[in-house]
Amino acid sequence: FKYCCIKAIRIYPHFNTDLNIAIYKEDFPRIIKLLEDLGWSRRSKWSQFKEDIAERGKRKMTYTSDSQLSEIHLYPGLSWHGFEYTSPDDVILNRKYIKFLNTETYNTNNSLDIVSNIGHALFERYKFTAGEIFHVSSIISKASSAEIKEASNIAYKNGWGKGLEKTINLITKLRESKNIKYPIPIDNKILWESWRERFSFQLKNGRPFSACFEFLFNWVWSGPIYKMYSI
Repeated sequence: FKYCCIKAIRIYPHFNTDLNIAIYKEDFPRIIKLLEDLGWSRRSKWSQFKEDIAERGKRKMTYTSDSQLSEIHLYPGLSWHGFEYTSPDDVILNRKYIKFLNTETYNTNNSLDIVSNIGHALFERYKFTAGEIFHVSSIISKASSAEIKEASNIAYKNGWGKGLEKTINLITKLRESKNIKYPIPIDNKILWESWRERFSFQLKNGRPFSACFEFLFNWVWSGPIYKMYSI
């Protein structure tokens, strides 16, 4: 099956509690069955209930608590709160084969790395950590003009190109700023402009219910509810 690690490998050593992997939707049942045969599980009923409410589309797999293995989070493309912000085809076409420690794997190329990290911030976390700013700004600075253009094309094709460009400008400013306390919330003006852009995109594609539901979801989860959910 085809896959790509997303938001998984940074330019500096870091600790993470999960490994995000994008796959095709039709491969979900087979991959979950393979993982279950190897000792992984779908977590508790409560965790599955939370997936259905706040993280629809994602599937979380966990191993025994003493294994020192991260959770595996399976995504259909780049999907947050159940809404698709980059198709599985976009992901697979923009992956690259890399060496990581003593193994090899498929990971995002520079274009998709920019898209996945910024999309995650705009449509799920609504903020940036210091590590994310350092990583994404470093990728932006070393990416070629063609790679930046491809990142923009991917975002525009999926209805949030202006949001991506404004966030790239924000990241550049934050990288150059001093005495900032992280994590830092993304400016509400950028968030709302990105959400309105997606709203128009959904309407143009004949999905009025999805447009309204997505806008409402982002508005609700960007407030106090997400903070309570995180706790």
